[in-house]
Amino acid sequence: MFKPITPLTTVIIYAICGILWILVTDTLLIQLPWQLSSLWLGQHFKGILYILLSSFLLYGLIRRNIARLELSQKAYMRMFRENPQPMWIFSKKTFRFLEVNDAAILLYGYSREEFLQMTILDIRPPEDIPKIRGNQQKQGNSPITSGNWQHYKKDGNLMYVRVEAFATTYEKEPAEVVTIFDITGQYLADDALKKQEQLLKTMINSTHNMVWAVSTRLELIAFNDTFRRHSGLFEGISEPSDYWRMYYEKCLAGEKQLFEYRMEDKDEDWQFAEISFEPILHKDRITGVACLAQNITERKRHEIALKKALERYDLISLATNDAIWDYDLASNKISWNEKMQQYYGFAGLEADVSYWQDRIHPEDREIMMRSVGEAVYKKQSRWQGEYRMLGVKGEYRHVISRGYILYNEKGEPYRLIGALQDVEDKVQQQEEIRKLSLIASMTHNPVIISDPEAHIEWVNKSFEDLTGYTLEEVRGKQPSSFLHGPGTNPRTLQEIQEKLSTSQPCVVEILNYTSDGEPYWVLMDITPVVDASGKIEHLIIIQTNITEKKKFVQQLEEKNKLLMEVAYISSHRLRKPVASMLGVIALMDKADLSNPENERLIAYIERLTNEMDTMLHEMADKCNRIYEVELRQNDPLF
Repeated sequence: MFKPITPLTTVIIYAICGILWILVTDTLLIQLPWQLSSLWLGQHFKGILYILLSSFLLYGLIRRNIARLELSQKAYMRMFRENPQPMWIFSKKTFRFLEVNDAAILLYGYSREEFLQMTILDIRPPEDIPKIRGNQQKQGNSPITSGNWQHYKKDGNLMYVRVEAFATTYEKEPAEVVTIFDITGQYLADDALKKQEQLLKTMINSTHNMVWAVSTRLELIAFNDTFRRHSGLFEGISEPSDYWRMYYEKCLAGEKQLFEYRMEDKDEDWQFAEISFEPILHKDRITGVACLAQNITERKRHEIALKKALERYDLISLATNDAIWDYDLASNKISWNEKMQQYYGFAGLEADVSYWQDRIHPEDREIMMRSVGEAVYKKQSRWQGEYRMLGVKGEYRHVISRGYILYNEKGEPYRLIGALQDVEDKVQQQEEIRKLSLIASMTHNPVIISDPEAHIEWVNKSFEDLTGYTLEEVRGKQPSSFLHGPGTNPRTLQEIQEKLSTSQPCVVEILNYTSDGEPYWVLMDITPVVDASGKIEHLIIIQTNITEKKKFVQQLEEKNKLLMEVAYISSHRLRKPVASMLGVIALMDKADLSNPENERLIAYIERLTNEMDTMLHEMADKCNRIYEVELRQNDPLF
């Protein structure tokens, strides 16, 4: 790196060299024996040589400075491009980017080539462009400018930046060098703080709760709109009466206060309030009291109604097997009625909720508690869960627990009330159905399992293949609602009803219809499943597809009928004209063929011949029909 040479140093070097040149050369000229003409030539030669030597000296000095300047420019450009702060240079005339550093490329997402094809207006919101143009006109040639702006990145995200710029000349063009400071995080934090303060103020004024504060001298120092509207309901609250003064002074002494206040019947909407006083602390010193009054009128009314409902629950529980329970979330205590003692061996009438949880089957415990937590988290008013509870005999029984969740004015759950229903018998029945279904699924015969009223609970794959209906489509329906049609015999249905009314099994042949409307015959075997008292619990219906059998029998009957008709024609109807014809031939006068009586007999023979021909045609037609019946053996039944 060359040491810098200032302009003054350059002048001094040049002056010293010039003076030394003059002194040395003039001394030499005087000492030499020059003639006058030769002296004149020597003076000219000395001047020319001085010019040449001084030119070389100036050239060296200028070249040294230019090299130093180039090195400085490279150093400055390197500092520009490698600066960790995003920077660019833009034209003040065209606003086009002239140069951009790596940090700007990284921050904005554009490549260097893309930047150099853009202007600074391309990264600004449209509403800022007039401001940019106006600022350029106002600042003129001001050396330094700054301000906060919004810029767009290549991906379209908006960011907030602080811009610092100073005027310069770049490639003989007026320009500005710009440094960018990303203040998005700071801006959003400041903006969020302002919004939070405004939101807090809005919330305090928009809440239906009364909010106020008093000083240590019990002077009202702050309050919200609700306090201003309803403070008249609280007698002596603004200018404290002895009642309020007592609570204020306790709070100023460091004791938090929480109590209920019953208003006079001045306003139906405000009859009960929950008052809380909190000390205001500043540098560990109490400077006042922060007060909150919540309207709990609806909650109190609800509690009164709930108390009456619980009394009704207790009465109802006397007539049912349901156990009633009440879970207080604040105290984590749960209470129950006598049915929990009777059926599940609970001791006492109240305990910590862990006592209840310990009697739930270990595999169900976590699932049940998570279910309650999800219902509370989602602000649901009703909850239901099915799990296994330890019974009075030491066995686990399936139960369904249904509860109603109560919330206070803050939306916080504080109570869960419900009933416990034993469904062990129902679960056992479902397990029996599952086992029967497993067996039935292995058979090729269509199988239906239904409740006593014939509402379908399960069908096997063979049923689905035969009828075209899936289990999801028919579950809960009666077969008569979709399997029967115009060809189904009502007397068969009546026979089924009569048998089932006395819990008897029933076997019938019945015509059903598929989902496409195709008829088919089944042999239906209906077996009632009864309990110990003889009451029907389920119906098991096994069907056998007898469509081909019915078709064969029908075609056989039709063919036999036609054969009998052919036999009747040949054995009875055809014998009569044949016998008559033989008798007429015997009566003819064979000796005298011209006998007029022969003509009458021949006419009669002709009529008999026509009758026989008609009978033969009828026999041929019936034989053809027999042949057609045999051909139809592979055709559908209907």
